[in-house]
Amino acid sequence: MSFAESFLDGFDLLNKRVEGGLKSCSEFATFYKNFAKNEREYAKGLAKLASTEKKEFQKASSSSKEVGSTFSSWEGIFSELEKKADFHNQLATKIENELSLAISNFIKEKTKTKKKLDMDSDKLRKDLKAQHENLSKSRTKYVSAVKESEAQEKLCNDPNQKPSNIPKLETKRRQLVEKAEQADKDYTQTLATTNQKQSEYYQTTMPALLREYQDFEEERVKFMKDQTNTWYVWSAEESPVTAAIFQNVGSHVDAINVDTDISAYCSEFATGVTQPPDIEYQPHEGEGVGTPRGTQRATPQKKPATSGPTRFGTQKVWGLQPGDEHLSEDEKYAKLSAQNDEIEKTIATETKKKDGLENLVRFYASDPVSKKKAEEEVTEMDHIISKLREEQQKIHSQMGGSSSSNGNYNNNSNDSYAQSDSSGGIRMRGLYDYTATADTELSFSEGDILLITNQDDDSWWYAELNGNAGFVPNNYVEPI
Repeated sequence: MSFAESFLDGFDLLNKRVEGGLKSCSEFATFYKNFAKNEREYAKGLAKLASTEKKEFQKASSSSKEVGSTFSSWEGIFSELEKKADFHNQLATKIENELSLAISNFIKEKTKTKKKLDMDSDKLRKDLKAQHENLSKSRTKYVSAVKESEAQEKLCNDPNQKPSNIPKLETKRRQLVEKAEQADKDYTQTLATTNQKQSEYYQTTMPALLREYQDFEEERVKFMKDQTNTWYVWSAEESPVTAAIFQNVGSHVDAINVDTDISAYCSEFATGVTQPPDIEYQPHEGEGVGTPRGTQRATPQKKPATSGPTRFGTQKVWGLQPGDEHLSEDEKYAKLSAQNDEIEKTIATETKKKDGLENLVRFYASDPVSKKKAEEEVTEMDHIISKLREEQQKIHSQMGGSSSSNGNYNNNSNDSYAQSDSSGGIRMRGLYDYTATADTELSFSEGDILLITNQDDDSWWYAELNGNAGFVPNNYVEPI
């Protein structure tokens, strides 16, 4: 079957079909865009799951931490899940950049073809309609001329006519007969022309145009079939990829060995304690009073004295010591210069910790006990920083007295400190949305740029965003 056989005078129907076909293509393009969106969201969720769980897995406390083959296997499993997420992300990109774009371009191209078909079909029908109108006018003119001729014939044959009027009536009758005969010839000619054009219309021009409509529809159906097949082929690749991924997962699972993990846990977390010797009998040392053998007690051992908490920098001996007299002037200056660099970094680190504690003081405004403890730690930190600065001044003084300094040393430690303090922290980007669960935490959205001002804790960092501040989980942000 063909359009030429099935759709004679069906231009209105076919024009609607062309318009509807392009609309169908647009709906398919929307489908593929939504499919790609779902693929990307799935990939994003899977990647987030693998990344978050991997970080939590790696920093688990000693009581919940996996070791040995279980640890290695799960590291591999998380990596395989990231591969699966990457496949779905790539599939989404291909559908968006190739499939949906190809359909959009096809619609643009075929919209031009549709306009041409509309114009050609309108012109074809208008030409034939104009010819039919000419035929109708020609026949109307012919019928009118015949009727006038017949009416004049009756007047001429009227017995009541005066003989004097007959010549005049006869002359007019002949004129009307000639007019009717010419009108008949014109009508006959117009009829022949109309039949010829009508024959060409139905046998040549209309079938040719209907063939163009059919070509349009065939090309559209074939194009959409090709795009659907491309989508199918790309999507079907998931099966072998997923099969390979989970084959690797299976290998990781098979690699878990109970005996290996027990040995690994023992090696990593062993207490190092051995069985103590038997407790010896200790006689009573009182004033001659005996102690029954069943009631002797071991003398408690004295707990060794331990020094209080110390911080790096406060216990170290800074500057030149009497034992350094044998050093040359260059060696003395080099030692002092290295110590100066080291103490500058120490001051910057302790100052950063102090800033974090001051943040805690503000947050614990409604908790007097916690606030007092944080304030005491700030005071202690001020004391440490003050001591370090005194030591640094001593180093600067000794450096100034060294003959190797040649006057080149410039005390810029205050400037360096000021730069570090005025930098405001490190800019990082939110990886995921996070909603605060406490007053001391800071909510943010994926893509937000946060200013990290304190990183003392292994899991929670202090950050600022849009005038607000609080703690954020460090596995939810990344450096810019």
